[in-house]
Amino acid sequence: MDTDPEPVGQPEQPKHLAHHVRYPDYANPELLEKIPLNARTVLDVGCAQGALGEAYLRRNPNARVLGIDIDAESIPHAAARLTEVVCADVEANPMPFAVPDGIDCIIYGDVLEHMKDPWALLQRHVEHLAPGGTILVCMPNVEHWSLVLRLLQGNFDYEDMGLLDRTHLRWFTPRTMAAALSEAGLELADVASRPIDMERARQFTQALAPGLRAIGVDPAEYLNRAGPLQFIWRARKSAPARMLINATMLEPQGGVSDVRVIEPVRALRTDSAVFAEIMAEPDMRPALAEVPKIAILHRPLLLSDSGLDRLRKLLRHGYIIVSEFDDHPIFIEQRGVNLDELLTFKGVHAVQTSTPGLADVLRAENPEVMIFPNAVFELPEIRNFADPDQLTLFFGAINRSDDWAPLMPGLNEVARAVGKRLRFSVVHDKGFFDALET
Repeated sequence: MDTDPEPVGQPEQPKHLAHHVRYPDYANPELLEKIPLNARTVLDVGCAQGALGEAYLRRNPNARVLGIDIDAESIPHAAARLTEVVCADVEANPMPFAVPDGIDCIIYGDVLEHMKDPWALLQRHVEHLAPGGTILVCMPNVEHWSLVLRLLQGNFDYEDMGLLDRTHLRWFTPRTMAAALSEAGLELADVASRPIDMERARQFTQALAPGLRAIGVDPAEYLNRAGPLQFIWRARKSAPARMLINATMLEPQGGVSDVRVIEPVRALRTDSAVFAEIMAEPDMRPALAEVPKIAILHRPLLLSDSGLDRLRKLLRHGYIIVSEFDDHPIFIEQRGVNLDELLTFKGVHAVQTSTPGLADVLRAENPEVMIFPNAVFELPEIRNFADPDQLTLFFGAINRSDDWAPLMPGLNEVARAVGKRLRFSVVHDKGFFDALET
């Protein structure tokens, strides 16, 4: 195939994306979780039909997601999903895109093992990485127990896909991949494993344990290397300034924990410089001593001496303490709490909340207040609502008239245009209901 790049525009979305005969149309979920959520430009090397980039765009719709693949059959499907796509041999033309501001994240999802010279490709791509940019590499594990078993049985038969994919040209262990990233001028941030069928891996390791010990290999350490089917390496162009964030969470209820704790922590984890974890407050004992540490307490009720003891314990561990609170303090008072004894706001370093109105109220207790609006982590998959039988819009928020009022004229205009095909289901907010002109 001609290796000159063939830019492809944005053709009409196919009604049904064909299932490619070579590789499944699949977005690696562990790889997706590591793409920085604030990336402006992302390059997916070996993008196939664009499933990974499409999934990322549902999280960051403003990103510019570039895809390059040598397979001409995949390109039309990828072009319908990504921002820009080129059909080319990436080793012959490693950067067929204009990227004057650099690339924030370059992804090699099961790709480098197919390259003739993956070391050279990494080095050439690092030149286009933005300051602080990230490189993600997912590769099959040449030390996987099933591959070792085949070798012990005298087998090394190539297959259409999998560990012994007949198009694999290069193999790496965790150590040699880390060395390749270092030689390219990158700082390794972390390595994650993708273990599959670990029970059989344990059985295999147990059977080999006497022989492993005889040659000086610890069976437990060997299992850590031989168990994962793949590894995911995350590296940066420059060593990041690390940060530790531990967050508490109330019992999940009504989506509050998702929006205010679970999804924000999930978003923070996409930054390789941040170690973010949800844990119980008594377990907050940071393992990383020489990094900034932040404890985010979800709606804490910090009262008098007991609250002061909790705060002092966190301070002894070196935490900056943030109170996550997205409700009016009057509701605490209505529960019989004496606000004069409350340390939830005035006893912490800072407070984070969800709206400007709440921020104004809370600044009377603590001037260090930051607004983090509620937001969805990921948009749902695009569905065809061009001619549905009926679409229901559900509204169930309270005390949000300042938020919905600016949207109401447009909402009424849509309702008039589509008529009976759009119906509304409103809970609690009579003002919202009365403002609907249907």
